Amino acid sequence: MSKRKLPLESPNWWPIREALEHRCQQTGSDTLAAQDFNQKLRADRLRALVRRKDGRRELLPAAAWDNFYVGMWTFDLRDPPGPKWEVFSHSHKGDPPPGHWFFVWKPDYERIFGAVPAPSGPVAPSSAAVRTPSEERKGKGGRPLKHDWVSLALEASWHFRHNPKLTRNAVLRKLEDWCQTHSRPIPAPSGLQTVVQQAYEHVQKHDTAKKPGKRAF
Repeated sequence: MSKRKLPLESPNWWPIREALEHRCQQTGSDTLAAQDFNQKLRADRLRALVRRKDGRRELLPAAAWDNFYVGMWTFDLRDPPGPKWEVFSHSHKGDPPPGHWFFVWKPDYERIFGAVPAPSGPVAPSSAAVRTPSEERKGKGGRPLKHDWVSLALEASWHFRHNPKLTRNAVLRKLEDWCQTHSRPIPAPSGLQTVVQQAYEHVQKHDTAKKPGKRAF
């Protein structure tokens, strides 16, 4: 791979979730798409960029993918569904690193996997690398998601990891507080219970340093 330094802002920076979804459609398999990406990212054939919450942009070396890896988000929420794909981090105990947005260099992708059809609609005036968090949370057709399910799931996982004595009801209350603090609509109790339950199961499955415990609503 050429060591020519890539620009930090360019329309060629493609959100990694969209690129993964495209590869999934090509292969017909979530597993194969994830395997292809992890292999090419670690081999420095598919170059990547991360933008952080504070606005910093950084080209990621191949070695960064010893910590990061792509995969499917385990939470399955239907009102409406959040992004299926995510970048996870070993240093964050298998959770997505908060405040990080990842992109891949589209010319690399097309060189490896083939050309990507041009979008049929108008192209946004800003480049992909400068999308805002609110833009990242939009669903198909640009419709804003009613609830920020990914942030709620991360918040619930954080509470279960850092305060294992909390009951699931207590975490549910904290999610309601989080929505109020961040001026977000509070989902229906059934939706919050689903987030809390799946976050609890996710932590129990991936945090092998702790023994699973029982918490009742």
